[in-house]
Amino acid sequence: MATGSPALPHFSAVIAAALERGAHVLTANARAARALSVSYAEDARAAGRLSWRAPAIQDWSSWQCEQYEQLAGRSAEPLPLLLSTLQEQLLWKRVQTQQALMVVSPDKLAALAQGAYALLGNYNAHASRRASWAAAHEDAEHFLRWADAFDEECEALAVLPPCALTATLVRHAARLHTAPELLLVGFDRFTPAQNALLDALEHTGVHVGTMPDGAEATDQRLVAAEDEQEELRACALWVRARLEHDPGQRLAVLVPELSGTRAEIDRAFRRVLLPRSAQSPPGATRLPYEFSLGSPLGEVPVIQAALTLLRWLAGPVPGSEVTWLLVSGFAAIGAAESRRLAEADVVLRRKGILATGLGIGTLLRRGDALLPATFVQRFHKVESWARREAGRQRTYAEWVEAVDTQLKDMGWPGHAEHGSRAFQARKRFDSLLAQLGTLGFAGDTVSWADFVREVQVAAHGTLFAAESLHAPVQILGAAEASGQQFDAVWFLQVTDGRWPLGGRVHPLLAPALQRDAGMPHSSPDADYELAREQMRRILHSAPTVVCSYSKLLNGSPARPSPLLGSFAGGIAVPASAPAPQWPDMESAFATEPVAVAPWLAERAAGGSEVLKRQSACGFQSFAHRLGANALEEEAWGLDAADRATLLHAALQELWTVDPAETATGKLHTRDDLRRAIGDGSIDDKVASAVERSFRSTVLAAGNDPWQFRYLTLEQERLCTRIHAWLEVEQGRAEFSVFALEDELDSSIQGQLGALKLRLRTDRLDRLADGSRLVLDYKTADKVTTRLWEGARPDEPQLLIYALFGGIDNVQALAFAQIRAAKTGLIGLARDPATQLMPRNSRASKEGKAAPPDPRTLDDAMMHGWDQALRALADAYLRGDAPVNPKHGDDTCKQCGLYGICRVRSLKAAPASNGDHNG
Repeated sequence: MATGSPALPHFSAVIAAALERGAHVLTANARAARALSVSYAEDARAAGRLSWRAPAIQDWSSWQCEQYEQLAGRSAEPLPLLLSTLQEQLLWKRVQTQQALMVVSPDKLAALAQGAYALLGNYNAHASRRASWAAAHEDAEHFLRWADAFDEECEALAVLPPCALTATLVRHAARLHTAPELLLVGFDRFTPAQNALLDALEHTGVHVGTMPDGAEATDQRLVAAEDEQEELRACALWVRARLEHDPGQRLAVLVPELSGTRAEIDRAFRRVLLPRSAQSPPGATRLPYEFSLGSPLGEVPVIQAALTLLRWLAGPVPGSEVTWLLVSGFAAIGAAESRRLAEADVVLRRKGILATGLGIGTLLRRGDALLPATFVQRFHKVESWARREAGRQRTYAEWVEAVDTQLKDMGWPGHAEHGSRAFQARKRFDSLLAQLGTLGFAGDTVSWADFVREVQVAAHGTLFAAESLHAPVQILGAAEASGQQFDAVWFLQVTDGRWPLGGRVHPLLAPALQRDAGMPHSSPDADYELAREQMRRILHSAPTVVCSYSKLLNGSPARPSPLLGSFAGGIAVPASAPAPQWPDMESAFATEPVAVAPWLAERAAGGSEVLKRQSACGFQSFAHRLGANALEEEAWGLDAADRATLLHAALQELWTVDPAETATGKLHTRDDLRRAIGDGSIDDKVASAVERSFRSTVLAAGNDPWQFRYLTLEQERLCTRIHAWLEVEQGRAEFSVFALEDELDSSIQGQLGALKLRLRTDRLDRLADGSRLVLDYKTADKVTTRLWEGARPDEPQLLIYALFGGIDNVQALAFAQIRAAKTGLIGLARDPATQLMPRNSRASKEGKAAPPDPRTLDDAMMHGWDQALRALADAYLRGDAPVNPKHGDDTCKQCGLYGICRVRSLKAAPASNGDHNG
């Protein structure tokens, strides 16, 4: 008998005795069957046995399939072929052909019909479908016709859908070779079809019994938390305390429905039970808990890579997915090739090659010089195969064979070891492909593209869970815990809104039929009765049962479920979950400044962006100093940076510093601009400047007519923006262009020495009084002189030009904001009326210029900027790298270095007075 192995459930004496009598134990689900089988093996080992016969423990579904297989083997006449789920779904798609063309997802429509048909079978309600449901709704009438056609298909092909298996076994009950006794474990309810089969077996002399309840939990507690986070933390702390007291316990954490809360539970448990694993990749750390619910097979990275490669063989895929393939290692045959592919991806993104969807052939043509030769050779081979097979129809089995060959030729699954979970996922994928190979049972042939789509749908519709490691903590849905015993249970989220579980009637079946048959969710009473039975079973599954609820659910007040009734005397105790205790690093460790190698005096650090980044966030600045850069974002067409570059180029083409070049159509002074506007020649001048700025971009687009039309529209758009800006410019105080895109050498002298910068001005104007105005073109939405304020100015560029650019007599600084519906001159000057914009200018009167800044540029302002820039230069030279984004998330959104920055983890800790080093 069982020794009570603490790491596994105690094997019930009732079950052990039944097995000794030759009974067959049937569980409601496969998880319970596995748990009982493992427990049996543990008991056998504990008893000193070296070998034993596998116990007769099966889940209901597996047992039925085995019975039918044995029946077919003994039958004199062939029985119908039992369909797999995928085979049945294929038949539903065949009978829905016309309606499937009118919906977004034919596969989902087929699955919906499959589910409705299964309900009719499980609840012995097929006879009711013969009556017209026109009074119900049109969808039910459609299903009626589909079901009739489906029956005809099954009869013609001599096949049996899985949901008809129970009824078939009922008809052949006398011929079944079953054990003399069946012990049923963990069934919260039986469907009418199950009851019919059990009754039929009893009539043949089989004894059918159910597992009696264990003792009701003697330790019952009801816990009330202020919110969901406190509830999860309290549960995790309870788990940790119990495991610390006795690591051999088997604990269960239950939730009404697991799929929607898995991620939140995982995060909370990682933080409390194994905080160091919070930043580890999946599978890198052995966790003391495991989830019963799997995830779609198609979302496991190694399978996701296979699916993407197969889709790539069928046609173009988004550039982001190509990037993922190149850097994931799943299509590389060695570490060196993997590294080369990642390096190539950076360049491909920078050149815009991955900005749109592209096929294998396009990538090979445009990236041949960048990609490893071995990769190019392999993918040329598979691309040639794809071209040959593009128009062919083959059987499912033939395409399955091709999948194996083509994936291997592409290098999948890559060179690296991916761990046990990936290995199991690959085995499950092989099994799925084998099932897909049987879809030709009806004689169908399909194209490669259609076959790949079937593979995608099947992989994403197949739940995959790695083999259980029998972790001491099992996290399950309330229904999945049936048939199992634990040392203690915590039932989360037992609120009136979540328990009992609600649901909707099936959309393809008449509601009245569902209510009459007692189908799931056909009435609130039915759901309540099922949940009450599950609640009773949970209370008998462990000596200790804790139920909890949060008083706030998604920000709204919540109450405990009425199913709790008199549980724990109806008295709830507060969760009292303490907040995580973060160590006080300042008191725990002695700190001292870390010196960095001094910046070489003769070496320029970069442009004005050096201090802009230092001002935004010290860590961002230092990371860039070490060569870290955000990954290039993919975008079809021109992005904001491209448009800004083209604007600068067009304005440089339009203006000139040389008065003699006005004869070539360029502008030099404000008066030149006014004359061009007056005589109408400005249109040609602007169009010509824009055309010249776009030449290289148009050439790079090649002969693509769509790209050509798109770039033509972009040129027209830019002309419109420039015309709006010139309306503002012609109203300015008198000026002439003094410098365009002029390179400046700057040196900012701080306490630690000089920081050299390489600068380039957008434009420098000479004003009527001989002074200078520094102009910076901006296409951003938020442009204001407030960007120059404080010890950490957001836009220090113009300040650096004015103070350290070696420009004589700077009397004005201004942004030229050039943006749709936001165009204007925004700046500061010693005398705004004579150096920026006259108060009564036409642009001001017509609202084409931004309202003037009421402040004037003065020495105090210049001194403040000087001090701020010198301090930032010193911080850069010191290598200051605090994680201190000036504007919080807004700054971080512009950074792109989340992968190497711990700003997110710092946000989880309580605020401190000082900055955090990166």
